[in-house]
Amino acid sequence: MILNLGVDDILFPGSFIPASESITSKAVISGNRQLISHAHGLRIRVIGATIPPFEHALFRDPFSGRIYTPEKDKVRQELNDWIRNSGEFDAVVDLDKVVRDPSHPAQLLPAYYSGDHLHVNDAGNAAQANAFPIELFKHI
Repeated sequence: MILNLGVDDILFPGSFIPASESITSKAVISGNRQLISHAHGLRIRVIGATIPPFEHALFRDPFSGRIYTPEKDKVRQELNDWIRNSGEFDAVVDLDKVVRDPSHPAQLLPAYYSGDHLHVNDAGNAAQANAFPIELFKHI
């Protein structure tokens, strides 16, 4: 199982849903831990994937405006740090590292920009797919 959850939970409060529904990295981590535990109980391996950057992210329809804040990026960074370093996953693929701009780590690499600062283009999708070593999917 590939676990790559949390970006909408981080971005939507204050934009599409009330700001009072903002979450912390601890809340997302708690949810991830429950999923990992359940999967492991079923003898399913769990591959964690970090959340790519989203500075300047926007939605055009039905909402027109930016949804990024530095506070939301802090939650993303804390979650990514946990994914990378917790040891709770059977493997980790660092999608953040693959598609972020090294000179602006809170933004996507310009080569992967699709127009909304959130979703990557086809080249970015290929780069993310190639970040998953085939060995991760071989039965152990």
